Amino acid sequence: MTQSNQSMDHLSPYERAVCYYSLPHVISPLTYGIIIAYTVCVVEALVALVIGVLLDHKMWINVGVGALVALVVFGIVIFTARAFLNEFRQRRFLKEARNAMSADNLSADSGSDPDGIPDPFEAHRLFWCNCYHATQIFERSNTDEKVCYLVDNWKQSFRWKVMEAGGDDLFSIIGSGRPHSFLYGNGLPAQIDVLKDNKIIAHIRQRFNIKTPYTEILDTEKPDSHIQYHIRRDGIYCDGALVGRIYNLKGNSYLDIHSDSFSCGILAYFVSCKC
Repeated sequence: MTQSNQSMDHLSPYERAVCYYSLPHVISPLTYGIIIAYTVCVVEALVALVIGVLLDHKMWINVGVGALVALVVFGIVIFTARAFLNEFRQRRFLKEARNAMSADNLSADSGSDPDGIPDPFEAHRLFWCNCYHATQIFERSNTDEKVCYLVDNWKQSFRWKVMEAGGDDLFSIIGSGRPHSFLYGNGLPAQIDVLKDNKIIAHIRQRFNIKTPYTEILDTEKPDSHIQYHIRRDGIYCDGALVGRIYNLKGNSYLDIHSDSFSCGILAYFVSCKC
């Protein structure tokens, strides 16, 4: 068995369901609002300290130093606890998924039928690539797995080229503008254009939002209709409905998307984030 097959075999249907439906609701994200509020408090403490030093006022110096120390300790405790809590929740949910898979295997061995539950991903396509060597994008179906796309990347200049498995060019990705943030948006540039045969077929834009920054994808590949997608916390939405999700597990990145919503714009976003 190849390494790619091993990696995919380790993603059970239960793990897939947990990553798609459960984890986004139990993992608490770090928002711009929290960061800005914390930064404002730190700046106020520094201002109090500077005023105390400039005026040689002992009370202001004590207040500034005390507030600054308290904020630093508070920040370390809160942000570290938040990260540990998210990690604990993720590990717990994935462990339960693996236990459920083991229980199903035992039921199958004992002769009982574990089926009968509709497959929530029946109309989905599942693509994946290795997080550390993302030059190939695989697609996995219920019956087999195959290399679907090849990727050449010049990520430092925000340029990628996506090819069919046979080597024929599919489209190019060109980014422009400085990244809004390396904390959100995976350090992507503010604007990304997707070109096919020297024609722009999709626009990808990073949008700022205090609560949840998001990415906007305008798919113009079909001349008679322009489809707009929004990506928030790795969830892909069209007309307010969840149509796909991007998630990471065991060193691999996955694009789990409804077949009707798959497009070059969505694939280009996945490539620019993960390859």
